[in-house]
Amino acid sequence: VKGTELKKWVLICNINPGGPFGGSATQYFVGAFDGKQFVNESPALTKWMDYGKDHYATVTWSNAPEDRKIALAWMSNWEYANNVPTLQYRSANSVPRDLVLYTKNGQTYLSSTPSPEVLKLRGKAQKKGSFKVDRSHEVNPVLPDPTGTYEIEIKFKNNGADIMSFQLFNSKGEEVEMRYNLLDNTFTMDRRNSGITDFSKTFATATSAPISAAKEYTLRLLVDKSSIEAFDGNGEFVMTNLVFPEEPYNRISFHAKGGAFTVTLSPGLTDVTPVPTSSTTPTISCPTVVPGIARGTLPCLICRSLVQILPRVTRTIASRASVIFGFGFSVKPNLPFSIYVYASMI
Repeated sequence: VKGTELKKWVLICNINPGGPFGGSATQYFVGAFDGKQFVNESPALTKWMDYGKDHYATVTWSNAPEDRKIALAWMSNWEYANNVPTLQYRSANSVPRDLVLYTKNGQTYLSSTPSPEVLKLRGKAQKKGSFKVDRSHEVNPVLPDPTGTYEIEIKFKNNGADIMSFQLFNSKGEEVEMRYNLLDNTFTMDRRNSGITDFSKTFATATSAPISAAKEYTLRLLVDKSSIEAFDGNGEFVMTNLVFPEEPYNRISFHAKGGAFTVTLSPGLTDVTPVPTSSTTPTISCPTVVPGIARGTLPCLICRSLVQILPRVTRTIASRASVIFGFGFSVKPNLPFSIYVYASMI
């Protein structure tokens, strides 16, 4: 437990249905474990690892460096997982998250923050500075050459506002609204107008998390082409939601209600190395040199063809059986090129 020498066990339970906003979610329990029996220390209290709609199938690693506890989740929900508007995959994993226990109001909770290795994805920072919001303030553009993948760290300092909100939006009017409601102490992400939503009746929704009353808040956003992961600066909540805009969100509009607040974009807006996650077939990016395979040769062409074909084949098989298939490639000194296919029961 953070700040103490005390150690406790955490039992993770991925449930479906039963999530706080319907469908899938990751619940956890804190308590004691003697090797045979786990005892929940707060059975009357429900604890969620993530307050978004799209955080499920969480797994953790043992024996991580420095005895860190690291978790990874699947960003989707079984209410619509088979219907999301994508090709060749059914949603990505979350970023890896470091887990730490902390105490609040006599209860022990789980804090999730992006693993420090995620920082290696950062590109060139775009400094935007600080500004006051008494009614509204717009940042346009977010990045000069938007790819749809970026990181924003926003610091809010309240000056009497009841609601501090902002929208990520694009030229098509697609937007995701996020807001701190200081009257009921909640943080909300609303994706009802985020882009493509008509593939499921339960997708267009808003999710909320409880927050502590304070004058200052820090929010770290990891925005990808089809997902937004929101991390509270103190680690008290995480919120993960899928989005499917037709073009990147490259504008931010801040709004104050009932007062004013100050915003600091710090360390700034940071471009992140993009990963193909759009609804169209991704462009294949091949390394300049692969040991044993010359570019443009028959093995190279076969490799590129398999990249296109195997996902379709495995998806077709998986749709007819209770098995998840995947494939990948490896290059080793003693084995120039290999293809592996894996399957797991569900």
